[in-house]
Amino acid sequence: MVWSKKKTQVMDERIEKESNGLASKLFYVQTMLVALLLVAKLLAKLSWKAYLLEMICLVVGGGFVLISEIRKGIFLLKDKDAALTGIHEGVLAKGYSLEMALLLFGELVFMYTLPEYRTWLIGYFGAWVVPALVFTVVSVKKGWIQWGSKKRQLEGKQNLKKRVAIGAFAFGILMIPSQLPMWLVDGTVTFMEILIVPLEMVLFGVLFYIMFTRMVDKGEKRANSDVPTESEEMSIEE
Repeated sequence: MVWSKKKTQVMDERIEKESNGLASKLFYVQTMLVALLLVAKLLAKLSWKAYLLEMICLVVGGGFVLISEIRKGIFLLKDKDAALTGIHEGVLAKGYSLEMALLLFGELVFMYTLPEYRTWLIGYFGAWVVPALVFTVVSVKKGWIQWGSKKRQLEGKQNLKKRVAIGAFAFGILMIPSQLPMWLVDGTVTFMEILIVPLEMVLFGVLFYIMFTRMVDKGEKRANSDVPTESEEMSIEE
């Protein structure tokens, strides 16, 4: 199917509006999960270092939304029209992305700087994975994720391969500390033990690439089915 520039623009605007609407709701979900994790750690009377990341996420994420809404003149504005609602949802969507980035980076720092609290990592994992899974599933069903054209598909897959390779390498680096205790048990390292990390890197990269490309292909098919054909457009105009 060949899309005109006008159709593509309409589709892009629809995707942005609908995805911002969902992300704005997930901002509240993610913030609530982080707040619950903070309360749990306070009740467990852990060191302040154990819940520093939660404080950073809540202050930075909430502060960003608050300052942005004040600057745009929509803070505590009850009666919002469609345009102001779109601005409001856009701000919350950015807050959601900001909090997720902080959680992803912070959880890696937490993993290596506070090994005594490593069991609490499941909380961070759940705080960003649950909203992310919801967003991904809805994105595929509604056709928000798409290549757009054959040329963009080829370029997108080439760029994806490069990024997946970088991500797989970073994943392998992160896995090295988990293998060190096994390597240092008897002071020797076997070939198979060294091979574990590269195998994990390859497995991670291949699985992620296959999963992501299939997800985008499904989104593409869904988006195509949502765009009216020329005959349908003519009947609507009549």
